[in-house]
Amino acid sequence: MIRSVIKAIDIMELLAGKSGSMTLSELSSKLSQNVNTVKGLLNTLMHKGYVKQDEQRGAYSLGWRVQYLAEGLASETSLKSIVHPYLEKLHELSGREAVYCSLVSGRQFMCLDYMDSDHELGIRPGKAYIITGNLHIYAQGKLILANLTEEELERYLKTEKLSSLTDYTVTNKDTLRKELKDIRKRNLSIVKDEGSVGISSIAAGIFNAEDRLIATIAVSFPTDRLPSDYNKNIGQALVKFADEIIDKVGRFLRNRR
Repeated sequence: MIRSVIKAIDIMELLAGKSGSMTLSELSSKLSQNVNTVKGLLNTLMHKGYVKQDEQRGAYSLGWRVQYLAEGLASETSLKSIVHPYLEKLHELSGREAVYCSLVSGRQFMCLDYMDSDHELGIRPGKAYIITGNLHIYAQGKLILANLTEEELERYLKTEKLSSLTDYTVTNKDTLRKELKDIRKRNLSIVKDEGSVGISSIAAGIFNAEDRLIATIAVSFPTDRLPSDYNKNIGQALVKFADEIIDKVGRFLRNRR
């Protein structure tokens, strides 16, 4: 076995297991490895795009190229094939609006599968999106923040600016904390005009056996087409679909053992 490869994989698994980021000293301690050794491995992973470093804190998290690994895993475990029928149901239920499933990796999320809006004026997410910042303006991003530990969330709020993109963006930390607590309890996140005026989204989380957020399922509307009963109708369906996906993914993985 090549020890450096094993150590690099250990680093990525540690970062994947954290719903956030880790410092060099934290990684060195967890791995029981010399700081310089870990730093060298991190530099290599950063060069290849599998790890990124926060410029302000210096902490490390998984990089955008993890999407390639995640897509391969999704194909192997049939996550995409499990999710797609639910996207079709959600597409019809929403009046053929944009629906999509995003993979979650640390503090970023990226497209796994989607269906564009059929309306001339509608949302078209596309397959190439990778979101790495301003999590507080996205329904999926708020799910990520809601599932951080209290310590991780406070660290995030101290180091990340809650930028105001519209008059509706939540930038007050206490208001956001309260909203995130409700999101975590309900497994349902809703944003209205917070990232862009005229666009609203609703999302629910998909969790693995360790209760870690691994994906989200969402629908986006032009705000003027957002149903008045969206919380009861679309919201309940999203949570129900997410629960069923979790159950099917779990059974699929158990059957492969």
